[in-house]
Amino acid sequence: MLDMTASAALPDLGLDGLRPFDTFTRQPDAWPRLVRALTGRPFLRSEGMAIIPGTPHVASGRLLAEFREAVARFDRFYRAVIAAYYAGGTELVPDPMFARMLDAERTIELALPLTRLDLVITEDGALRAIELNSVGVCTHHIRTAAYLGRELARLGFPDDARRLAWFYDEMVASIRRAYVRRAADPVAAPRIAVLYTSDMFRASRVLWRDAFTRRGFGFVACHADELALGPDGVRVRGEPVDVVWSDYLFFFGYQQRRYAETRFPSRFGDFSRAQAEATRILDHPDWPRLIADGRVVCVSPAQAYLAWSKHLLSWIHRGDRPIPEADRAWLAEHVARTWSASERIGGALAMDEAMRRRDELLIKPCSYGGSHGVLPGCECSAADWARRIEEIWPDPAWVVQAFHPPRRTADGQFLSLGLYSYGGRLGGITLRAGASRNVSARDSVFLPAVADDVT
Repeated sequence: MLDMTASAALPDLGLDGLRPFDTFTRQPDAWPRLVRALTGRPFLRSEGMAIIPGTPHVASGRLLAEFREAVARFDRFYRAVIAAYYAGGTELVPDPMFARMLDAERTIELALPLTRLDLVITEDGALRAIELNSVGVCTHHIRTAAYLGRELARLGFPDDARRLAWFYDEMVASIRRAYVRRAADPVAAPRIAVLYTSDMFRASRVLWRDAFTRRGFGFVACHADELALGPDGVRVRGEPVDVVWSDYLFFFGYQQRRYAETRFPSRFGDFSRAQAEATRILDHPDWPRLIADGRVVCVSPAQAYLAWSKHLLSWIHRGDRPIPEADRAWLAEHVARTWSASERIGGALAMDEAMRRRDELLIKPCSYGGSHGVLPGCECSAADWARRIEEIWPDPAWVVQAFHPPRRTADGQFLSLGLYSYGGRLGGITLRAGASRNVSARDSVFLPAVADDVT
């Protein structure tokens, strides 16, 4: 049975503007009852993950305003990155598998529909962005909020369940906005196909079906081989499809090497065919025409992969990169200083300085996520740090970043923060509390939070 002792009590986050749902403070037995219900079902151990959920929270006041400002400003940054790619003259080199789709999207001005910004809250309460997640697979973890909502409804707390529905309300609404804006002939009840590889995401598919059908979509989840492309459109099992949510295939094809290298605590899935399956679709002669003509809308667009690499955070502190002037100073203050390979080689950060500043820096791979490969200097010996710095120094696949120690809860847990941005609109808040400074999904408690104006 999954050990949920870490979530047995209400955590004291010590942050003005974040408080548990009132139900759990008014009724002390409510959370233990929910925990017992959760541990009696297999969901929390599904899909190769072992999620420990924590009490849902409400965000309000100045802190909520800061969250909303952050996602709006980073949405403008994403747009600037995409515009810079099409204008040329930057070091952006997309994965070749997306080249034809990116060309088809050249004339499409579309806010990225599903993104997440990862931040730390420092000891003094400041926000520091440390990672960009511009592709819709980042929404996978909000399934835990939806699952908490289902159990709350079963236990007789429908109002709390409705509040947690905010996560999927905003996600589905963003996909609908993208569809309406891009479709050649939008319909009131579009049909969405969610692609997957192997036989993954069986539990999530149940939640996705419920989320989309409750909000006016037709829904089908299918293996990549079931997607039929032709000059007149896309079909699954003979039925036409209006929207293709490709993230759970394309992203794993894009990241296939990472997932081959990752050692998961349990069996997560077979990714060995993902790249070939994604390439079959992306290289199909009709696919770019369907995208360009609006015959089908793809979530996420290929443009989202341009904004994925962490080396883009190094642009924030440079005067020669295309950043909206109204946002430049704010971003510089709220983004962890990051050095790309070109900056390191150019002398913006000397190797011997990086070695000396071991306790202040970390290294991380540009395109991996989930804390894969991240090494804070303070968590290794001086000799190991020097060796790793020498190894990654000229490698464009790695960045060096300022390390901001995260704030700790009253019981000593480290906190990290995720803000879901759907075209610049805040659509979800997630906190993680864990024992390691490098707070990862594997060993932390997941705490969903909703805006206080969500009813």
